[in-house]
Order: sequence, then C-alpha cells, then structure tokens
Amino acid sequence: VAVRRAHGLEQAAQWLREGLAAAGLDEKELATTAGSDPRKIALARLLWQRTTVSQVWLAERLWMRSAANVSQQLRRVGARRIEGPMPIRLASFVERALASD
Repeated sequence: VAVRRAHGLEQAAQWLREGLAAAGLDEKELATTAGSDPRKIALARLLWQRTTVSQVWLAERLWMRSAANVSQQLRRVGARRIEGPMPIRLASFVERALASD
C-alpha cells in the first residue's frame, strides 16, 4: 500500500506540474485565483479520480481553502463538463491523462 501511495503521490505531483503549465498558472497565481476557478476544478477532478491523493492534498496544492471546499466543488461539477474558460492546452492535457493507464 505504501508503494502504491508513493506512486500515486508522484503521479499526482507530475500531473499537477504539467496541468498548471497547461493551464497557464504559476504558484503566485494559484494563491490569488478562486477555488472555484474552472482550471483548478479540472485539475482537482483529474487528480482525485486518477491518483491516491486526498482532498486535503488537493486543497493545499491548488490553494482551494479546504478539503471541504474541494469536495463541494467536485460534487457540484460531478461528471458533467466544467463550465467557464478552459485553455485548450489544459483540456487536451486532462483528456490525455484520463485516457492513460
């Protein structure tokens, strides 16, 4: 389990770096961008669905205030298309990551 968890964290960290680059976000912008920003939600959903990270981890790394806020944002969007401005590079990245296995 520890090995699987470590692998999940490594994958999540890699996808987070790649996703932030695709979204055009850097650390400074993350801190000042709303937790409900579609780019943050898209990354949170990808990482939540495809890795072993917790919602606390997501909240901390994506500056989404709290695990409860992450949960609420993910619940609101569910499986439907995320509304709002989404850079094409980010949408393509998320699509590729979801298709990988």
